[in-house]
Formats: sequence, C-alpha cells, structure tokens
Amino acid sequence: LIVRPVEQLDHAAQRLARGERSPARIEGAHEVASLAMTFNALGDDLREERAARERRLRELEEALRALEAAKTSLEQAQSSLVRSEKLASVGRLAAGVAHEIGNPLSAILGFVELLRGGGLEAAEEDEFLRRVQSETERIHRIIRNLLDFARTPSDTKVARAAVVSEAVADAVHLVSPQKDLRGVRIERRIAEDLPEVALDADRLTQV
Repeated sequence: LIVRPVEQLDHAAQRLARGERSPARIEGAHEVASLAMTFNALGDDLREERAARERRLRELEEALRALEAAKTSLEQAQSSLVRSEKLASVGRLAAGVAHEIGNPLSAILGFVELLRGGGLEAAEEDEFLRRVQSETERIHRIIRNLLDFARTPSDTKVARAAVVSEAVADAVHLVSPQKDLRGVRIERRIAEDLPEVALDADRLTQV
C-alpha cells in the first residue's frame, strides 16, 4: 500500500525529469494515491509549460533569423549607399580638380602661344618660360594637396605667410596671357603697408 506506490512515484518523477510522458499510477493507500494524482497534475503543468517554452523559443529563433536577414539587407543598402556617395564625391572632386587646374593650364597655353608667335625679346621669353614653370609647379602643388585632402584642418600647416601684393601679382600674371584678357588693362592699387596674412600663398592666389 505504501512502498510500491512510492517506488512507482519515484520512477515516474525520474521519467518526468528526463522529459518523458509517463504519469504515475493511482494506487495504494489514499494518501499515496492522492499524492500520485497531485504529481500527475504537476507533470501535466510542467509539460505544458515546457511545450510553451519550446514554442516561444522557436518564435524567438524565427525572430532572430528575421533580424539577421534585416541586418544583412541594411548592410547591403549601406554598402550601396557608400558606393553611390563615393561616386558622387569622385564627380565633385573631378569638377573641383578641373576648376583648380583650369586656370594655370590656360595661362600655360597662353604663354606657349606667345612664345610660338615669336618676336619677343630675350627677357620676355625668359619671363614667359619662368611663368610656365611656375604654373606647372602650381599644378603639381594642387595635385599634391589633393592627396592630402583627407587631413583635418588642424593638421594643415601654412608653409609661409602670404603677401597680398605678391598674390595679386601672381593672379594678374596668371590671367593676363589668356585670350579674353589680351585687350584688357589691369590696374593694381595695393597699400604698401599691408601685413602678411596667415594663409597659403597659392590658395590666396587661387582666391
């Protein structure tokens, strides 16, 4: 009435711990039979809770897979956006390069055309050749600066202070050989006591 039902109840508890569905038999003394009934009810509750937990786990796994798929899609979209932005940046950079190099190239072409036309004095030829070399070096500096464009402004150091009168003179020499300005007379009125400015001389000339 006591020992065997309790042993069977113990075996049922072990099976329940392993996840097996094997309820205890209702037999023996009244108290033992009542305990078996309570145990079986508890086993049913545990199995239902375990099944619910497994369903919830599957739902979470599906949600995780959906999140991973969404993450992959976002990464692909971000990569595509970065590529598009890079292409746009390349286009803007190319336009800027064409603008920055355009002026010195026009000046060089103007000087070369004057030199090929002949009829110049030796001093004029030397001056034009010097300007061709100067503008070629300027193009080289522009390209070199483009290689350093990723630096932050705090990393950029001014090699030497700019003299406004020299920058204006360089700008005049730069544009004067161009065809559109051949018939234009340029007057420069610059105060002699202007201080130097903490700007790059080439960049001031570009301005």
